[in-house]
Amino acid sequence: MDRVYTNLSGKANQHRILILTKLVYALIKNGQCSLSGLGAGMPAGSDVESRVKQAKRWLDSKYSDYESFFLPHIRPLLAGLSKRGPLVRMPSYQ
Repeated sequence: MDRVYTNLSGKANQHRILILTKLVYALIKNGQCSLSGLGAGMPAGSDVESRVKQAKRWLDSKYSDYESFFLPHIRPLLAGLSKRGPLVRMPSYQ
């Protein structure tokens, strides 16, 4: 993680990274991106309702910005996937 988040130091940012890690874990585990799905999939330590509120606070926080927290995860993921073949964006159906 230190290699990915070289520009984020301090206790508050380390806590934000920990919460993001839990959110990514929950997303992969449950395959759902709803708040209730994220809260249910986060590692236990508190009740589900508290984990849902924690996820919502993280997502709503002005300090959890795209450039600092999401891009460091997305770049290595896309780089790894592109080694397997071309990446194709599928159209969204609504």
